[in-house]
Amino acid sequence: MPKKESFLGKNGKAAELTLHSEKQVGKGGFGEVHQVKGAHVEDARVRTRSYVVKTFLEGTWGSSGKVNAQRAVANYEAAKKAGLKVLPTYRLSADGGKILMTDLNKLCDRVLSNNGSSLGIEKIEKVHDFSIFVKNVFLEAVKAAEGKPIVEVGSDAYFYLAKEKSGETSLDFVIGDMDCVFERNEPEIVLTPEDVQSKIAAFLMDKLGADTTDLFAGTKNLTPVESKGIRAETLRFNVDNAKLSLDSLVSKYFAGEAYASGGEEVLCLYRHFYKEYGFPSPSKEIDCLPSDLKHFYNGKW
Repeated sequence: MPKKESFLGKNGKAAELTLHSEKQVGKGGFGEVHQVKGAHVEDARVRTRSYVVKTFLEGTWGSSGKVNAQRAVANYEAAKKAGLKVLPTYRLSADGGKILMTDLNKLCDRVLSNNGSSLGIEKIEKVHDFSIFVKNVFLEAVKAAEGKPIVEVGSDAYFYLAKEKSGETSLDFVIGDMDCVFERNEPEIVLTPEDVQSKIAAFLMDKLGADTTDLFAGTKNLTPVESKGIRAETLRFNVDNAKLSLDSLVSKYFAGEAYASGGEEVLCLYRHFYKEYGFPSPSKEIDCLPSDLKHFYNGKW
């Protein structure tokens, strides 16, 4: 028996969908996900499309389903404003406890995610332009940290779209799980040479019991920690989580040569992004030390 549901459009007005069929396609800590056929009136004609509806559960993170659904919509709006690759459709239900979204299965041959089981799924043997794909994922992580607003993207937020052609798989991605995306409102601290001094002094006091009162007296020209004007803390979080997500993609869905080369390419590009964006690293912070103290840190950070 068809049932009717109302979802809020861009103008805030409710649009009614008649749901003709439902099939559960996933379940997580925040809710259950169903693929549905939804009929609605558009330009005086009844149109039927495939969608995904997420029904939020009660009690996750100590909040009601409605609170978590509304939070997910706010996260979606922040990610969209920051220019990230998000789902084209993401609408809150009129009752506040569900979200209607694009059915990614209609855009590709297979949807791969970190949240589902890979058992029984045919493994990917060959990937087309995998390095370019991985680079684009990392660039998205950087964009989220540079954006306005600044957005944290967790590893489970990514969905991967696989298309099969002539024995090879091409991959694309979208940031689709908005329970794993957060807008950052607080200002972040970008390390300065003075910050590095204080961190080193605190480390010495804690580990060696050293008197740090005059530790840096007369020390000049400390090497600054580069930030390139971006939010270093969120950038590192985003790039780390992009790697976690890509590692999971390779380990769950790749086979043979694709598995062997995939993990290596993820690691190679991960190291490139760490170097490119000047993250604080042990070697940089050691270089800030007076030469007679460097031996305390070699191999310890």
